[in-house]
Amino acid sequence: EWFVDLRFPNREKCKIVDGVPEGWREGTIDEIAEFKRGTVITKAQVVDGNVPVVAGGLQPAYYHNKSNTIAPVITVSGSGANAGFVKLYNVDVFASDCSFVDSNVTPYLYFIYCFLKENKASLDALQKGAAQPHVYAKDINALNVIIPTDEVLVKYTDMVTPYYGKIAILEHQILGAKQARDRLLPKLMNGEIEI
Repeated sequence: EWFVDLRFPNREKCKIVDGVPEGWREGTIDEIAEFKRGTVITKAQVVDGNVPVVAGGLQPAYYHNKSNTIAPVITVSGSGANAGFVKLYNVDVFASDCSFVDSNVTPYLYFIYCFLKENKASLDALQKGAAQPHVYAKDINALNVIIPTDEVLVKYTDMVTPYYGKIAILEHQILGAKQARDRLLPKLMNGEIEI
């Protein structure tokens, strides 16, 4: 609505110049959020914990005892069949074989996340390498984006942050329910608990 159909607040007062609202401009991702490369950690180096280690897959590769990011954090898988896969984590993670940007780097994290999710084809086009595709932070940072005014970005962030906060709460509740199921199911199966 806001960034494609240009139905953002106070649009009636804004002139359209060359197809974009006055004050908006063409730029690159790194002008509002700079992705960095994760620190590779192998399974042998991991100390057992509950911090997701984000590598090249759709799910965490394993779990470590410390993070190298702060939530919320956007990760982009760095290599393999899922190179370019974008995920928003509402918990601190250990960014390994991925590129990431977290809430310490930009106040516009949710704008960047939505932009990347809507432009999956652009991320897929960044894949390099024949046998093992890779997507690099420098290429993500160079992606073209129309950058709205700070006023619009702040309004957007203020509007969507509570929704992403609710998503984080629901994800935590789902995790708790899965853990309870995993503890109770074996007890039901062996007769320890009766229905």
